[in-house]
Amino acid sequence: IYMYGRNWQVDIRTNNAFNNVANHHQSWLVLVFGIIIEGLLLWVFITLAKTSRRAIEHAERTRRTANDLSAILENSLNEIYIFSAESLQLVYANKGALNNTGYDLAEIQQLKPTDLIPNFIEKHFRDMLRPLLKWEQDKIVFRTTHIRKDQTSYDVEVHIQLSIYNDESVYVAVVMDISEQTKVVQKIRQNEENLQLIFDNVPAMIWYK
Repeated sequence: IYMYGRNWQVDIRTNNAFNNVANHHQSWLVLVFGIIIEGLLLWVFITLAKTSRRAIEHAERTRRTANDLSAILENSLNEIYIFSAESLQLVYANKGALNNTGYDLAEIQQLKPTDLIPNFIEKHFRDMLRPLLKWEQDKIVFRTTHIRKDQTSYDVEVHIQLSIYNDESVYVAVVMDISEQTKVVQKIRQNEENLQLIFDNVPAMIWYK
């Protein structure tokens, strides 16, 4: 029987005392009880084998699901960071985060989120996160600026939630680069200001004529 990753062989033997009893008593009764016992043992081993096989299949499905989710997070276009709820030390950053900031994983694991945000004090950041730590809010969302390794900056929208990672309380931050969106908004505002300037000067232009 294949069970727990190896093949098992069931070998049932009788000792001399059993043989003597069998020879002096009703052999048919002994035979019946022997068959029943062997059947029960066989049923137990078959049941264990099926349970083992189901457990192995479930573990394999769980492993594949975890790998798929890990690949989705790693290849997300958004930046994903995981940092300690206690020390705020970054423990993970996906490919999108590393590509956009210019750090490698070893370098970014030496940083805290506040190292990526200019003029942001750690105490203020902890105060911002406190509602999550106390389970008063599910997540916090804010907009700020990120600084890359080469000191260039870009606008971001940050979503942070409290979670568990490797049996440790952590924060998971999903960061979206909104630089292009910011440029569009600024362009629209500039156009509105230009239009307003034109309208404000229309009477003067007519009077001049």
